[in-house]
Amino acid sequence: GPQLWNILFDTIIRSLEALDVDLVEYANDLVILVRGDNRNDIEAKAIEAMSVLVSRCEGVKLEIASNKTVMMLLKGTLRGWNPIVQVQGERLQYVSNFKYLGITFGERLSVSPHVRSVGQRAWDAFAKVCRLAGSGWGIGFRELRALYKGVFLGILLYAVPSWAHCLNNRQWTQLGSFQRRALIKVNGAYRTAPTAAMPVLAGVLPVRLEGWRRWAEFRVKRRMPVVIQGILDVPEGGGGPVVAGGLLVDALLTCWQREWDEAPIGRL
Repeated sequence: GPQLWNILFDTIIRSLEALDVDLVEYANDLVILVRGDNRNDIEAKAIEAMSVLVSRCEGVKLEIASNKTVMMLLKGTLRGWNPIVQVQGERLQYVSNFKYLGITFGERLSVSPHVRSVGQRAWDAFAKVCRLAGSGWGIGFRELRALYKGVFLGILLYAVPSWAHCLNNRQWTQLGSFQRRALIKVNGAYRTAPTAAMPVLAGVLPVRLEGWRRWAEFRVKRRMPVVIQGILDVPEGGGGPVVAGGLLVDALLTCWQREWDEAPIGRL
């Protein structure tokens, strides 16, 4: 059961913590972070960590899934070949991105792979349920709007409190393009309809503001400072969740109104 697994995994974690590495673990997924000044340093530390991991796993009759174990460079560059690390005689695969707990990380902790993959997955899932509606039949606006919030946004903004602050304007625009496609379905609009008008007609926030709303609410509930450049600045505590939450709503609506007023096209 879970308790027995926690006891076994804890003994493995304690052995790894004695090494010069950092660990991120959840359930049966483990990330080992290795720091080094050069390729040889990285290889030596990684090989040592994997040797300890394999040894401890064998001691409690556990096996490492070598085909699911990968390595990736999170910072800097390495000229020539990638570090060589083997597990049970198999060389670990070097990848340019990997998924951990539903979030796709790229090299140097880039979130671009996540933006592309999550946007496509959200659209694919929403497009499937949209087959239940046509221009003159099937589920209507209210149902599509509910599915948009539950299915599309549920996938698109999964765990957004952990990555919203990492996105730049270009990446928010990429997410916005997926939102546009979904809202065209919700509104029953033509593909030439102005992007700025889509959230207004559907009565939902633009995806950038929705993402920031969820990110900020996560921090407000924990009385953490909330700083969204050009939108909101709430210090730690911020007068409590109720006060900070009210400031957040006002700030987001003000920003949305300002962007609507400044949009070159969109008014219908």
